[in-house]
Amino acid sequence: MVKDLYLNNITVHTMVKNGSPYIRQALSSVLPYVDRAICIDTGSTDNTLELLWRLQSKYPQLEVYSSPVVGDSIKWDGNHLSQALIDVRNKMIDMTKTKWIMQLDDDEIYTPNAILILANAMGYITLPGMEMFKGLMVKIKWCVSDTEYIEPGPFPKTLRIFQNGGKWIGKFPDEFYYIDGQPIFINDLRCQTVRAEFLHMSHKLHPELYRDWE
Repeated sequence: MVKDLYLNNITVHTMVKNGSPYIRQALSSVLPYVDRAICIDTGSTDNTLELLWRLQSKYPQLEVYSSPVVGDSIKWDGNHLSQALIDVRNKMIDMTKTKWIMQLDDDEIYTPNAILILANAMGYITLPGMEMFKGLMVKIKWCVSDTEYIEPGPFPKTLRIFQNGGKWIGKFPDEFYYIDGQPIFINDLRCQTVRAEFLHMSHKLHPELYRDWE
């Protein structure tokens, strides 16, 4: 393990359903650099759980749980909002003792260089006198194939590391993270935007979403 790449005092949170295309790559891109990761499967019908159990044999800091959710949908048709998925997110917060949380979706992949940038940024916002910072915004590469990506996409960045002690409010996927009683917005001054980017594979998996905003 490379010390400079290590993400100290951080627990990874991943919520997944039928994530077999990229869940191994996503978790493997961050697990070497953290002490703990919590992954909750919300009702996969593919081999996602089997892939997660295999990952556990290599990364014992990965904890895998099953909590099926009924009624969630990837179709943003007005009927897709889910309070149950927000309850899962908040359940992971209740299970977390570290000061910081890293949210990782099952189709988000980080390079070692991106992890290094995150580690340096965490070193900065955790310095004495930097208590005003509550998280990191990370830029997104919206991948539409294995070799092509779009920027800025539907939105250019998102909250991916944040201070423990808050809660998610709203219905998935329109939720906000509240800390100290206030929601964190995309240009929130309490968050630092870093140069790191993660590969977001959702539009390769669902090209119809890409066409909606092309």
